[in-house]
Amino acid sequence: MIKKDNFFYLGLSTSLLTFGNSLWIFYLPLILLRIGIDVTLQGIIYSIITLLGIVSSPFS
Repeated sequence: MIKKDNFFYLGLSTSLLTFGNSLWIFYLPLILLRIGIDVTLQGIIYSIITLLGIVSSPFS
């Protein structure tokens, strides 16, 4: 279950991703771990977001 204070971490992750800052790549596993998401699900989410970043990149 997601706690209210975890919305801060979700907002931080979303803002870093939205503004194109590559730091979210390093902070995302820590944020997901803090929220309490299973490690296998973390890997799936991380892979999907990374692939979406590659596909949406202007250099691809």
